Amino acid sequence: MENFKPETEPRESVERLIEASLEHGIKFDEGQNAIVLEVDPNDLEPEIRQQFFSFPESETADKLSEDKTFVSKVLRVFSAGRSQKEAENQIKAKDIIDSQSEEERAKLAKVPEIYFHQDISIHNDDLKQKLRQAGVEVSGDKLGVLLMYRVRGVDFLNYLLQEAIKRTPDKKLKNRSSAEFAKKQLEKSKSSLSTEEVFKVASALIGFEASDRVRMNNTNRDRLLVYLQQHDFVLDEKIFNKLERTLKLLNANNFYHNDLTERNAMLEFDEEGNIKDIYLIDFEKAADFSDKDFGGEMAILGHYKESLKSKDEKLEEVVEQTIASGEKLRLRVAKAKPIEYGDLQEQILSILGNEDSNNIASQEKLVFALAEGLVKDQAHELLAAVLFDLAKTDADRVKKYISARLASKEINNQYHNLLSRINTKI
Repeated sequence: MENFKPETEPRESVERLIEASLEHGIKFDEGQNAIVLEVDPNDLEPEIRQQFFSFPESETADKLSEDKTFVSKVLRVFSAGRSQKEAENQIKAKDIIDSQSEEERAKLAKVPEIYFHQDISIHNDDLKQKLRQAGVEVSGDKLGVLLMYRVRGVDFLNYLLQEAIKRTPDKKLKNRSSAEFAKKQLEKSKSSLSTEEVFKVASALIGFEASDRVRMNNTNRDRLLVYLQQHDFVLDEKIFNKLERTLKLLNANNFYHNDLTERNAMLEFDEEGNIKDIYLIDFEKAADFSDKDFGGEMAILGHYKESLKSKDEKLEEVVEQTIASGEKLRLRVAKAKPIEYGDLQEQILSILGNEDSNNIASQEKLVFALAEGLVKDQAHELLAAVLFDLAKTDADRVKKYISARLASKEINNQYHNLLSRINTKI
């Protein structure tokens, strides 16, 4: 970390940097302990720019010379030492990841580079007032400052909320001018709206209960997941693959993030809008032990794993589970009561060969009674399982029967669902 500057800058210089950042920077996000400002060095006084934005010649410095945009992350409401703790944790995590081979690093999430951090006492009353107006309460005159690489993307929550807005049908947006505008803007660019604007629009569409937007509660998390599933959203699996692989590496080195929420994973995109990189951020709660109260490293983001599957994939899983469960039931009955099972099988074969719909209805009642006598409330599951087994040797007649029964309005709902599932598999 040759570019990392320890706490050596004079307080007055840091105050000038903060003041310039508040004046010229763009506030594009905030967290529980911070506001985040995008700072262009060209907007700063030459002296401040030289002091805080000049780095040794290196690969990192070359990259920065092409993109001289940084983040001034002003942490709020904590005692001296908290910013140092977060900076040291972030540097440690980055060092662990950077120590891996180039091939392995390509499979991992990244950690943003820190260029400067310092805890200072703010004595300038005008600056205190500006900080309060920006959303930072200077407690006991103490403040922590971090200057770090600007991740060009959005956090995981913002990404999901954007997808929810973009996938909302236009007819549902009628008489919702703000939502219509947001959808059009997001279709142009992922960074066209602030986190606050995205959350406000998505909250109204999804029906979130009132809560702190910085942290999702379980009710809103579930509502978001259901909404995304209803609108055919499938999550890119590389997000979870990279995060899980990275966390396993960090944990193996006795390093635990302990706060991986929707807000602490950042997604960076390429020019086509595809996910380019995943970043881990906010290491304030990181430690050399796992915080059991948090529930595990992937505790919160794990809720969204269900979004990795499309509707067709989920249906396939349900079908497979239905067939596997029915087959176990069928084999158990055939073994325990072979005579009765044989009789049931013959009756079903008789139905398959019957062209008279009235006779089929009466025969079905008899067959159902036989099945109920064998397995009680699992009669429909047994009948479906026998049909699926018979389809192995007589698929055409089974499919013809199922098609006729699915078209009938008199069929039992449970039996209808079971026949629909095995029909997709035959």
